[in-house]
Amino acid sequence: MAFSRGRGSSRGTRGSRRGGKGFRGRGNKKSTYHSARLEQPLERDSDESSPSSEGSVPASEQFAEEDVSEDEETPTNALPPYSTLLQSLAANTRNDTPRFKRRKIEHEGRATNDSPSSPEYQRNNGLENGGGDPDQVEVIEETGLEAETVLDDPDEEDCSQDSQLSVMTMKLMDTVSDPFQSHIAEPNEDALAKELHAVVRNNFDVTKSEHDKLWKVTIYVPAQGSRNQHSGGRIRGPDNLMLKSKLKDAVKSFKPNFNSLESNIATYVFGYQDLLQCTRTVGNAPGLREISCLHAVNHVFKTRDKVIKNNAKLAKDGSNDEELRDQGFTRPKVLILLPTRDACLKIVETITSICQPEQQENKKRFLDGYSETEEKFSTEKPEDFRDLFGGNDDDMFRIGLKFTRKTLKFFAQFYNSDIILASPLGLRMAIGMEKNQKQDHDFLSSIEILIVDHADALLMQNWEHVDYILQHLNLQPKEAHGCDFSRVRTWYLDGHARHLRQTIVFSSFNTPELNQVFSKHMLNVAGRVKMTPIMYEGEIHELHLPIRTKQTFSRFDAPSPTVDPDARFEYFATAIAPSLAKKPQKAPRPDLAGGGNGGGTLVFVPSYLDFVRLRNHFTTSSSLSSLSFGCISEYTSVRDVARARSHFLSGRHAVLLYTERAHHFRRYRIRGVGKVVFYGLPENPMFYREVVGGFLQMGGAGLEKSTLGGPGATSGGVRCLFSKWDVLKLERVLEDANIDPAVAALDNPDGAGETTMTVSGAEEILHDAHLGDSISINGTCLTITSFTSTSFTVGISPETLRRTNLGRLTAPTSRVNLERAVSGSTRMGGHFMQGHVDTVATILSVVPDGESALTFRMQPQDRRCLRYVVEKGYVALDGVSLTVTDVDDAAGWWEVMLITYTQEKVVIAGKRAGEEVNVEVDMVGKYVEKSVRGMLEGDEIGGGVLERVIGRIVDERLRKAGVGKE
Repeated sequence: MAFSRGRGSSRGTRGSRRGGKGFRGRGNKKSTYHSARLEQPLERDSDESSPSSEGSVPASEQFAEEDVSEDEETPTNALPPYSTLLQSLAANTRNDTPRFKRRKIEHEGRATNDSPSSPEYQRNNGLENGGGDPDQVEVIEETGLEAETVLDDPDEEDCSQDSQLSVMTMKLMDTVSDPFQSHIAEPNEDALAKELHAVVRNNFDVTKSEHDKLWKVTIYVPAQGSRNQHSGGRIRGPDNLMLKSKLKDAVKSFKPNFNSLESNIATYVFGYQDLLQCTRTVGNAPGLREISCLHAVNHVFKTRDKVIKNNAKLAKDGSNDEELRDQGFTRPKVLILLPTRDACLKIVETITSICQPEQQENKKRFLDGYSETEEKFSTEKPEDFRDLFGGNDDDMFRIGLKFTRKTLKFFAQFYNSDIILASPLGLRMAIGMEKNQKQDHDFLSSIEILIVDHADALLMQNWEHVDYILQHLNLQPKEAHGCDFSRVRTWYLDGHARHLRQTIVFSSFNTPELNQVFSKHMLNVAGRVKMTPIMYEGEIHELHLPIRTKQTFSRFDAPSPTVDPDARFEYFATAIAPSLAKKPQKAPRPDLAGGGNGGGTLVFVPSYLDFVRLRNHFTTSSSLSSLSFGCISEYTSVRDVARARSHFLSGRHAVLLYTERAHHFRRYRIRGVGKVVFYGLPENPMFYREVVGGFLQMGGAGLEKSTLGGPGATSGGVRCLFSKWDVLKLERVLEDANIDPAVAALDNPDGAGETTMTVSGAEEILHDAHLGDSISINGTCLTITSFTSTSFTVGISPETLRRTNLGRLTAPTSRVNLERAVSGSTRMGGHFMQGHVDTVATILSVVPDGESALTFRMQPQDRRCLRYVVEKGYVALDGVSLTVTDVDDAAGWWEVMLITYTQEKVVIAGKRAGEEVNVEVDMVGKYVEKSVRGMLEGDEIGGGVLERVIGRIVDERLRKAGVGKE
């Protein structure tokens, strides 16, 4: 079974060259060192880290050895007096030390497998190739370990009773306040059991909040748990974090304070909560890297120090019966998934700036394989493209980082690494992909922090690899790998590691795949957090076309996501493809050097599977046999891409099929585009602006004018297909896709006569609907001409378009108010409305009134309506009955107020100054006016009451004066 890398074949050469090396791994050949420890190791066959477990030793022994391996320049007899005393005390108690503890201090007696002199021990610890005298190494390790631990740990036997009490109090406070202690090192067993019970049953308490009017934060915390939901204060800077002092000083030197976003992120990251952050940009990406890398390094250092201090306790008091649980099954604790080698380089640079190691082994080799100095792209390419692909864009890599007291080692074997950085493809190949291939994923069994950066870029590669890795995290290992099970944390042994693992995902936008990760793999007992924008600005508003372009969004019904591809294809084949075949094809223009022919149709296809389906349909369908088309996908060769673009520009191809991933990896500038059909909306919202605003603008010189859409419209335009399962894509393109209900399509195919409007998301009011029923849309009474269970279509006459704002709605940007006709069995609240719009009013201002109410000031286009608007009376705005709070006849405006409940139910609350609303005045005022006028002025039949009264008065006066009639 072959797996796709998700890249075009034009980029496959580099990946294949580096990927071939990845198969060999690093497990079959040991590192070869000269006698001097500080010399560079000899180069190995591969430039990739491997998961080889050969030579694995318990983590406690690894940390003990590394703690002194970097300090061998200190003579063994030049120890501090206090350390020498403790060493002598430890030597006196060596006979009482258990065997697994005695191996670190025993230098005499029989040569067992656990003793430093045994061949197996030397082989496991890399001492068989000139590693020096084992006894001397062991003495230095033990002595150096005790010296460092004793000097750092104030909890010693010679402390006074008061001093010991204060130390115990300090440690208790640290346990409570330090999330590492409360979540990883020493979780409360009773609270953990309750939280696990709630997580397994998906029982979460959910809170929602908004931060800085920019981000919407949803927090899920296990019900009945004791965790703090962190909905309040923020972490303002490194001083507010429980960091190792070395890290805090280093971070403060270049980041003394966090900005607003970093402050919010740090609250959840350092609280060990799962985080799905969907507001990543090129601008804030460095800050997100710094926060996540600081947390990862701090976690590794605290884990290492915990093991070293416990080793010191065992070495000092061999008969200590205290149960020390400080390890996992294997050493790697942090996994970082990244899309490219350049992204890996940025992460490593951030880590080194944080930890500031004195030495870096294999650093030059790392830079040679992961950096790329020459500029690859011009500034014409978008900023996000240059940020992602500007450096080494190889997506096949994996590397292990190992920390010792003074050194950061690159290309460490996975089982000896603290942090693993890899692309999904590279790590999956390391695990083993084929069923008949031996798989090794034990090195992922003890991952406690997973960081997925630039997840939106990973979606464009092959998300199946990410899903595969997530399924193999925190599984019980198949082999021991030198594990000391007496020191493995109990929640590892109980199989709960995945519920204490922290998962951090950074993405530029949210997708169904990320939502699945959030609900399926983010099962942390500390809770999980989703951060999204409160409202997307909408890429459709960023378009700057030289001429007005009609953009139509057509919704099709798809009952479920599984049938969505079939429903989408059926709609395209029946509603879109025939119009492409009927469109007259212009003769090829080989003489064209640019500018396009104005007739090309670009079909943008997000999915490669849909692309193949459409390509086959265009090839085999008899109705499209006369249609010439070209294809560009992520797998199309450079030569074929150039041919397809040339033929499309010259008019030889009337249709060009173009995939989203091809645009992601190449960002081609397609010329000759006269019309764009989105088979599906793009995942990346910027692609909509680049395709519509870029491609149409380049072909705009050849677009023909048309009178169908009014002055300045074009015969081309944009047609987008969507279903209710595309809501996440819609909100990124159209600002806010709360399309329940919303305009799904507004079409005038003939340019004259009746226009049709389709409204979707209206299932709540269609349960008893019938053809011919009246329904109010933004206060306009219209007749249903067709309907489904979720949508309906109405006809709109030219007179309605002139008198209302319906013709200015943009599908499906505009939400609408819907109301069925009143029945005789309902309560008559508000006032009677007929759905006959009198005029359109412009919103002059929107002013808050108190803490929650909004006051809208309206100015009607037809000021004659003002005589029907009175203070405390009624007026209908977009079909909503509202009470008039103030009127100024001279200035020509009135005001209404919307309370919080009304704001949540109607669309007018989301409108701004300058926008329009439909107005229907109180019909009772019209009836009264007509009645009074008829009574006073009369009509065709006879005079009015006033005329008759005046006539009688005049007659009476004349009669009295003797002038009247005889």
